[in-house]
Amino acid sequence: MEEILGIFVPTPATLNKYGLTVPEWEVIVRRQAGACGACRKVPKTRRLVIDHEHVRSWKSMKPEDRKQYVRGLLCWSCNHYRLARGATVENLRGAADFLEAYGLRRGYLVRWVEAEQEFDIGGEG
Repeated sequence: MEEILGIFVPTPATLNKYGLTVPEWEVIVRRQAGACGACRKVPKTRRLVIDHEHVRSWKSMKPEDRKQYVRGLLCWSCNHYRLARGATVENLRGAADFLEAYGLRRGYLVRWVEAEQEFDIGGEG
């Protein structure tokens, strides 16, 4: 099985489904340094899935038209859990805000902010 940067190249059928050629896929995998576009980890399976925007009429589109909606490559976990159907910048920021608020209530972020101020990590001051 062919590999690029240690990542298995998808099958021709998979590439065709998204309207990609091997060289086009290679550009994406190199741009991401062979890692998941979300968590930045190289999966142990050495496989990355092709992530795409979920748009109307996807199934009826020609593969060459689908190519414009390819967002990048993800590990299975990020594709399935972090960026599943319906994930938007707005709702992911909302989720981050929610977790940060919880961290503040628990004191986690307070200690981090204090450490930033003590060591001038934040770059201000």
